[in-house]
Amino acid sequence: MAPIVNVCRETGVPCAVSEAFLRGGAGSEELAQAVLDQMKTESRFSFAYPEDLPLDGVCALLVAPLIWNVPVTFQLGSLPAVLVAAALAETAPLHRESGARIEVYGSELRYAPGELSLPQEPALPLNPVLAAFLLSLPAFAGGELTLRGRWPGHLPQAVQAEALLAWAGIRLEVSADAVRAVLPEGPSADGIIPSMELCSGLTPLLFALAALRAHGDTLTLPDFLAFEDPGDCTLAGDFLSRLGLSLEERSLVSAEPQKSVWTAPNAFWGMALALSAYAAPGLRLANPGMVTAEFPFFWQLYNALPTLTDPAPRKERQEETPHDAPARRRILAN
Repeated sequence: MAPIVNVCRETGVPCAVSEAFLRGGAGSEELAQAVLDQMKTESRFSFAYPEDLPLDGVCALLVAPLIWNVPVTFQLGSLPAVLVAAALAETAPLHRESGARIEVYGSELRYAPGELSLPQEPALPLNPVLAAFLLSLPAFAGGELTLRGRWPGHLPQAVQAEALLAWAGIRLEVSADAVRAVLPEGPSADGIIPSMELCSGLTPLLFALAALRAHGDTLTLPDFLAFEDPGDCTLAGDFLSRLGLSLEERSLVSAEPQKSVWTAPNAFWGMALALSAYAAPGLRLANPGMVTAEFPFFWQLYNALPTLTDPAPRKERQEETPHDAPARRRILAN
């Protein structure tokens, strides 16, 4: 061990010997002190970032120094400038609230911590894909819905969500800290699905919304929904079969509904099935936990939503008796 320590000291590389295994906490004091000393100096990290790093990954990278609370320099030359700019815009409110300072010099980004003081409710943007599923509820159940949070209208996924919801007849009213979805007159009269680019998370929502329009009428899917993988076409057809629809060529036509339990391939298809249960109650989902992993409070929120009833005024609630049958859920989890 001594030769390694000597080489490190000669070359100016910080090092420490840990004897925690032999001496417990006392054996870690040298290492702990070395870490504390290094935290007081400026750090210059230079990671090799993959060119396909998604926006969420870049955002996570930019907020990590808030936890470290030390000066950090990032070299971001391998990432597209547009992606870095979007991530900076996304995380700017949190950096501003925490007092941190970020300076950009070409492809170099320097982070200087401020006095760490996070707000009780940071003004973070909504996830546009997850929010789109909730904002589509008026199309399935009527009424209106308001989500608290900043709508990130500059993101491509948000633009796609707005176009999809507009086709379903939903108008979004965006304010500084909330977004409201209302269904003023129902879906557009022509029923034509507009040509738009959709991220993979919004495709299941499109099929759920299209299924609402297809019953009693034939709805043709646009060319932009090109199924490059035959498995994707099979997946969409399997989903639609639970709703009493069949995918023939590029058209949705009525068919005998499949009543077997369905296994969603990901959380977005699971949420699409849950929304579709408003139009086709009693759908069965084998793996609701996949939705929970992506959106922990989805089922809690979903099960608290009112059940569709006749628009006539409700009668006053009577005391339940042991013989009363329990209310049926819209979707059954196996």
